[in-house]
Amino acid sequence: MIPKSVTPERIRQNIDVFDFELSAADMDAVAALDRGLRTGPDPDTLN
Repeated sequence: MIPKSVTPERIRQNIDVFDFELSAADMDAVAALDRGLRTGPDPDTLN
């Protein structure tokens, strides 16, 4: 999703979305979420 706004303050807030860093522990936690399972239809057999 691409945020949009016409209000200057909200535009600044939208730009500041990348003002954080993930630690190595955070990255490990995200990587652990991958269980190798599909959550939607298989694109190879769709239609």
